Amino acid sequence: MLLRQGLPQKHNWMCTRLKSEVLADIWVQFPAGATLPQHKTKMVLQYKKKIEKRWKKYPGKDKVKGAMSGYNFRLLNESKTKTLAQGNYSKVLKRFRQIEFFKHR
Repeated sequence: MLLRQGLPQKHNWMCTRLKSEVLADIWVQFPAGATLPQHKTKMVLQYKKKIEKRWKKYPGKDKVKGAMSGYNFRLLNESKTKTLAQGNYSKVLKRFRQIEFFKHR
């Protein structure tokens, strides 16, 4: 990483500004035409009946018995430490699509 004042002028670099908690401008250098690194976020979808306590791995919509309104759903990160969304099926899938869209942007 380089500070903004130290950028070389003779190279054709594409520069991207990073947001920082510190009040300083931080820039990262990538060669011209390079693609920006993508974050690979894997997610886990779990479900349970509203009266149950234990979460189960989601097998697919067609394999769930009964109406989808009788279940709670949650979306977790890959290590299952952070809940990304929780609620009914449509709410959780809407959040899943948002994360996927911004991941590939």
